[in-house]
Amino acid sequence: MSERKAGDALAQYHKDRSNKARNSIIATLRMIEAEIVERGYYCDPDDPDKPRRLSLEEVQRRAGVSTAYLRNSRHADLREIVQDWLHVQKERFATAKPDAAEARRDTIRFYEKALAEVAAEALHWRATKAAQEKRIADLEAQIEAMSDNGDRIVSLGSKRQK
Repeated sequence: MSERKAGDALAQYHKDRSNKARNSIIATLRMIEAEIVERGYYCDPDDPDKPRRLSLEEVQRRAGVSTAYLRNSRHADLREIVQDWLHVQKERFATAKPDAAEARRDTIRFYEKALAEVAAEALHWRATKAAQEKRIADLEAQIEAMSDNGDRIVSLGSKRQK
């Protein structure tokens, strides 16, 4: 009788473990879908600027189950659910690396980098403008000094002929 109880307890343990893994995979699908909706593409959860390929193995990795879990014939129904879900996601969103490259432009880091580049260009433009204004002021002072000395300054006029 004790063997029967031990066998029942073991069977219950494996059943609970299997249910926990199934629930983990379903929860992972929901979590990944929420991330895709939020960002517009699938990426590494730790680094949003690093796109990742969404696949059966990736879902299993995120769910914390082995990569062989869905290959087991006992989980064929769950594998079909995950594969159908992946198919829908790949049609609706940019889930692969090449497709995500365009969507990545919406990330904060992209805009921070673009802002830094624009700020550097503006700083360069301001420095160039200040140098040009100083040169103009120096030339005007030089012309003024030449006029005060009585030198005759002849206007060359416009380069365009009327």
